Amino acid sequence: LQWEAGKQYTYMAIARVFEMSNDYANAAHYLQMAIAIDHATNDRALQVFLVNELGRVYAGMNMLPEALNQYEEVLQNLTDVNGTSIEATVLYNI
Repeated sequence: LQWEAGKQYTYMAIARVFEMSNDYANAAHYLQMAIAIDHATNDRALQVFLVNELGRVYAGMNMLPEALNQYEEVLQNLTDVNGTSIEATVLYNI
């Protein structure tokens, strides 16, 4: 599992570089890869963070329905984590 977590953080970093370059499609791709790994590691706080990031990337791509779906998923899963700051971020993004 430690190797999987390392891959997750690598994918997150790669996604951030693509996002900063306005290459949202590749950013979304790497975030989706990180989310897929997270389902194996079962880190709920990280999963909520990643899904929120994916929503932000979708919004940058002007894929607003997809972004809203991601934000709604985050809000539904906040009970699994101590998510006060995450909730504020998601509500701001919406």
